[in-house]
Amino acid sequence: MASTLAAETVQGYVINPISGAPIDDAEIAFFTSQDGQVNEILRKHVDAQGRFAFSGPFLKPDLGFVLVALYQGIPYPSSELQVGAQKEIILEVYEPTTADENIRMAAHTLFLSLRSADLEVAQFVQADNQGERTYVGQLEGSARQVTEFALPPGVFNLAGSLNPAGDNHFFDNRPLPPGLSQITFNFQLEPRQLDGGYLHQVLYPTDQFEVYLQPASIQLDPPFEDLGTVDLHGEQFRRLRLENLQRGQRVLIPLPLPQALRWILKWIALGAAALTGVLALALRPTPAALQRPDPEALQRQRRELLQQLAQLDDAHAGRQDNRRYLRERERLMGETLAVYHLLEELDEPTLP
Repeated sequence: MASTLAAETVQGYVINPISGAPIDDAEIAFFTSQDGQVNEILRKHVDAQGRFAFSGPFLKPDLGFVLVALYQGIPYPSSELQVGAQKEIILEVYEPTTADENIRMAAHTLFLSLRSADLEVAQFVQADNQGERTYVGQLEGSARQVTEFALPPGVFNLAGSLNPAGDNHFFDNRPLPPGLSQITFNFQLEPRQLDGGYLHQVLYPTDQFEVYLQPASIQLDPPFEDLGTVDLHGEQFRRLRLENLQRGQRVLIPLPLPQALRWILKWIALGAAALTGVLALALRPTPAALQRPDPEALQRQRRELLQQLAQLDDAHAGRQDNRRYLRERERLMGETLAVYHLLEELDEPTLP
């Protein structure tokens, strides 16, 4: 590889690295890479020994180029090369398969950033084909469906290489040769559409699943392993990990509603609870001797409710997003507001 041919010649051969046999029915496409632009110049078939050669005046010294071997309809690109920098180029191709039993995720990283209006999601996947054939998936019409992902309903602003296939399922259409392949994509969700959190569905066995959460104050209970907070590009994330996920497993990542949205919804709920409490008290039949509520009894009830609220908050310090805690707090707040309302009607002074 240290010696070079004349600058006007690029040559090499195509083999199957598993069998070591040369491939005699591949086609080679020659792409130039200049100023960020990639253009196909020409393509040709290999000979009976799997060899190819390109020559001509377009091959300038130090010209950047990429070769793509096309074998049984599957492209196998080289890395970016330079004219004159290598003596021969070896391109590796594999036999195809439509079976995915050798596909697993070596690493699946999920970034969840909870903003005031939406949830930003980014996924970085390292797919590992542990077989000896290229996994090519299935053909659906003219489209190839290879690596499958199940995403939550309501995905919008999807960016990356995924194509929708209905029923919240998406596919990356790039074949997976033996070894590791990278897949990345990102999208957004409306937090109000999430039922308790982000649901991750495991469609392939996964060695390591990591979640980076923002805001970093979010904490998850076991089985997640909490690896603490990390700084990424000046932003803080909480890093969590699960290992050895099995096909078909579902992982729910609880998420609090954004601060502004959470308080809006909470006060709507409190208003409804307070109205219900007031109506219940107003419609309750009372003896003639008790036509007016007892102010002292109402104030005792107010103090007891405030004490219960304080005890509830102390018991859930650091876990204010617990759903059972929020429901109980809303109930107590509704009763407290109803008592305050009655005291105001009686023009009795109340303490804050």
